[in-house]
Amino acid sequence: FYKNNKIAELQLEAPKFKVAKDQAPEAGFSGAGSRNQEKRGIVAILTQIRENMESDVREGEATEAAEMAAYEKQRADDRATMEALKNRLADLQAEKAETEAKISAAETKKTNTEGERDATADTLKALKPGCDWIRASFNKRRQDRKTEMEGLLNAKSMLAGASFLQKRQ
Repeated sequence: FYKNNKIAELQLEAPKFKVAKDQAPEAGFSGAGSRNQEKRGIVAILTQIRENMESDVREGEATEAAEMAAYEKQRADDRATMEALKNRLADLQAEKAETEAKISAAETKKTNTEGERDATADTLKALKPGCDWIRASFNKRRQDRKTEMEGLLNAKSMLAGASFLQKRQ
């Protein structure tokens, strides 16, 4: 491609070897103490990781202890609240029973009062024809009684010797 398009800059060159191309490179190892610094670095990193983990564990234990104390406090508060609510429920149930007893007594009294009212209404209804008759004939009967009384007084006077005519004048 490069030769055909005459692009010389981008042509890859084959590597040039100082020694024969099939010969292995020289394997040179560093001395026994040459990597001591690296070893200390790894140990320091591992030590720091261990210290961080121990610190995290201590913080976790402290946090858990605080959360456990808060939980126990909340649990005690909840139990106290629950006990107070149970007592309140018992009080309300007793109050409800008392109110229901009062309602029952009031309903009984109402029923009795309604019975008395109905009996009184029946009595008044039974008396009404007589009352209507008295009301309608009261003035006529009063006049009749008045006339009757005058007649009796005149008769008494006559029997006593007085004259009917004298009394009228």
